[in-house]
Amino acid sequence: GEHGVEVPDYIRFVVLDELVPENAYAAYGRFDHLSRVAWADVVHARTGKVPVKIRRTVLESPQAIVAVFAHEVAELRQLRELLGDGTLPIDGFRRLIDTDGDRNLHGRAWDESDDLVRKMVSDAR
Repeated sequence: GEHGVEVPDYIRFVVLDELVPENAYAAYGRFDHLSRVAWADVVHARTGKVPVKIRRTVLESPQAIVAVFAHEVAELRQLRELLGDGTLPIDGFRRLIDTDGDRNLHGRAWDESDDLVRKMVSDAR
């Protein structure tokens, strides 16, 4: 994995600055038109992988790579488990990945990536 981040084979990272919202380092999926979300809506129809768009600046620092990659991997892993073969209503789905949420998937994913970054920093000493 990239600096200790194990990236599952169903996730693909692509550098596409123009598709990442201004307040984020990474983004995936467009769910605006859906009323319910299934895992099939998260993955790319042709490749079966989740294309996660990242900013080029993320690749400039090993810490940022670990933080962003680990965060997205953790969030998507949990999302995949939660969705399974079912669907979630769009508002429930949004709450899970909402950037303001602290205890939702998004918030818990940050906890996981912070731990990896801390480990990296202590390994470097």
